[in-house]
Amino acid sequence: MNLSIIIPTLGINEVLIKTLYLLNFQENKDFDVFVVDTSLNSDFCLPFETEYKLNYVNCNNYFKGLGKDEIRTKAFARNLGIHLSKSKYILFIDSDMIPHPDLVNEHLKLLKFDVAVVGLELRTILLIEYQKIKAYLDGVKTKTDLEKIFVYSFSNRSRKVLKRRKLEWYKFLTGNLSAKREFFIKTGMFDTSFVFYGFEDLELGYRFDKLGIDIIFNPNALTIHMHPLPIEKRIENKIESVKNLRRFYKKYENKKILEKLGINFYSKLIYGYLPEFLRKNLCRLNKDYLTNYNFWKAWNTKN
Repeated sequence: MNLSIIIPTLGINEVLIKTLYLLNFQENKDFDVFVVDTSLNSDFCLPFETEYKLNYVNCNNYFKGLGKDEIRTKAFARNLGIHLSKSKYILFIDSDMIPHPDLVNEHLKLLKFDVAVVGLELRTILLIEYQKIKAYLDGVKTKTDLEKIFVYSFSNRSRKVLKRRKLEWYKFLTGNLSAKREFFIKTGMFDTSFVFYGFEDLELGYRFDKLGIDIIFNPNALTIHMHPLPIEKRIENKIESVKNLRRFYKKYENKKILEKLGINFYSKLIYGYLPEFLRKNLCRLNKDYLTNYNFWKAWNTKN
């Protein structure tokens, strides 16, 4: 195979099964798929045949001396997929991504130039939007049916202004990302000590950048991210990500990392020195502000 699609997952869910079905409609069939399950369960059965080679991998069989927290991470799942793949190229997508029929082709167009490629995720932000798309996907029978959803469901989000361009390392987002397998190995793959939410992909992007591997954005490599999050979950993710960000910084002791991520004098000024009454009023107006305030407060008080 020329390319392996690696999908880390915490158990088998309805959207993942739909994703595996829709991969049958890829224009380019020269790929296999690794579903790497960190739930430590073993039940996996699809109600349809795949037109590509599908490999189900249970992380329970690959402890390799790591702790249980580490083998349940996406970092471990991605590394295991890289290890098991024999393909020249690796494409990562999340388990809740709907692939455009030209996804593989659009990644391969740029991969031949020895770069990493980040595709465009179209996000379902609202629950009603998620439900509408899911209902449509249940009726997809052909490649044309699948293509239509990328036109109709996102017609109000203009992509004409998006151009192919070079990205900085902090845009190294593994929900829709590809590179040569040897590049992942050369950079040391994902750091499994990032056991909380966030930053394990950006940290690898930092190492890609240090080795001089360009990261290119291709807005035609499309996926739909079927992942609307309630405010409570977004707050939980923000709080968890502070721990991984702290680990990221301590690994390199490079303040430019923090500056690139927006943690600087201005963030302290905005989030750390507002009067108490103003912070309370802002929190009443916008719950997202509370998320950001707690995030920056946790970081600035401990670093």
